[in-house]
Amino acid sequence: MKQTDKILVTGASGFIGSHLLRLLYEKGYRNLRATTYSRGLREDFKGWETIEHVMGDLQDAKFCEEISKDVNVIFHCAANTSNALDTKYNPLLHVTPNVEMNVNLMEQSWRNNVKKFLFISSNTVYPDMGNDWCTEDINVHATSTNFP
Repeated sequence: MKQTDKILVTGASGFIGSHLLRLLYEKGYRNLRATTYSRGLREDFKGWETIEHVMGDLQDAKFCEEISKDVNVIFHCAANTSNALDTKYNPLLHVTPNVEMNVNLMEQSWRNNVKKFLFISSNTVYPDMGNDWCTEDINVHATSTNFP
């Protein structure tokens, strides 16, 4: 990835997206575009105001087409994660909108000849482990006590 590449960070108001956006800026990347759904960008680093910010819904294919135009690299950090525990009782509550966002953004990125697409998942795929560390060898389903 070159510092002259146009880079899009989706989910830029979330934990992972906001930290990634700040890191890219601090590493010298200035051709940045960021999307959020309902919140603004975090204002906790010098230069945040120079980043192109676009608010919209990634479930809208037209929006995905617009934001991926003239982009070289996409870091896709956006996801519907609010109250992820609800998925135990209504699994499609978060799955459906996330699949729709992912498909729309990937298809429009392909149509717009985006060269690199990095999908970054969410930490909400893991249950609350309390104070324990979650490592690759732990069966998180067997160790979780937070699910009835």
